[in-house]
Parts: sequence; C-alpha cells; structure tokens
Amino acid sequence: YLAFRLPPLTGNWRKRLVKTPKLHFIDTGLVCYLLGIRSPSELALHPLRGAIFETWVASELLKIHRNAGLAPRLSFYRDRAGLEVDLIVDRGRDRWAVEVKSGATVPSDAFRSLAELARISPRIGERMVVHGGSESWKSKDGRALAFRDLDRVDWLA
Repeated sequence: YLAFRLPPLTGNWRKRLVKTPKLHFIDTGLVCYLLGIRSPSELALHPLRGAIFETWVASELLKIHRNAGLAPRLSFYRDRAGLEVDLIVDRGRDRWAVEVKSGATVPSDAFRSLAELARISPRIGERMVVHGGSESWKSKDGRALAFRDLDRVDWLA
C-alpha cells in the first residue's frame, strides 16, 4: 500500500502506444525522504519536483476514487511519437485528460497535448491542467486548476 501502478490507456483506436505502466507512490512525503529532500526549499529546487507533484496529484485522485468505494479509473497516455498526457480519468461516458505542471503559472503550451489527444480520441471531454499556483480559471483551451482546488471537482460522475 505504498505505491500503485498507473496503467496506460489502451484500445484499438490508436496503434503504437507505450504500454508500460507508471509507478506512483501514495505518500509523497516518503518519496521526498527517500530522495533526501528534507525541506520545502529543497523540494522547490529539486530536479524531480515535477515528477513528485505529478505523483501527488495521481495519488489524490486515487484516494478520491477509493474513498468513494470505487475502483480507480485512472490511466495515462503515451505513444511512440512522443504525445503524452499525464492522467486520463475515465468517468464512464467520457474521459478527462489531465496535464500536471508543478509551476505556479500555466505555460502557454500546457494545453497542446490535451488538444491533440482530444483530436484523436472522441471520448475526451474536459481538458485540464492541474498546476502549483493559486488561481483556477477556464479558457477556450480547457481548465487550469490550482492544486488547492483539486477536491472541488467532481472526478467521479
């Protein structure tokens, strides 16, 4: 119960997918300890900060599913051409595509991979970037969600 495998999104609609699962820890405090990160200031400068933040978001979504008594319906997308989306949340009728960015601001190209996945997969509904900043907002490209607002979204529908 320390780690979980995030499976890749699979299906016949796209060939040449990468099919190796990602490994995420449930406790990012343990991850930081194992990496020798002892303070928030060390984490802020650590080269694995983005991966640790992605792990935190994935583990929070896993907990939301499990606390509701549901099997997690989470995956990720990566193909051999380099298109990658950090998290796919299967909500039954549609899927949400989620990119995770640890920075306090959302880069202008953050929605690019989400738009590309939506173009090739008709089931992609919401496109979202979860970020380390404090403001959440919507645009024509999708939703930018501050990490503090993660629990204000209905991930299960």
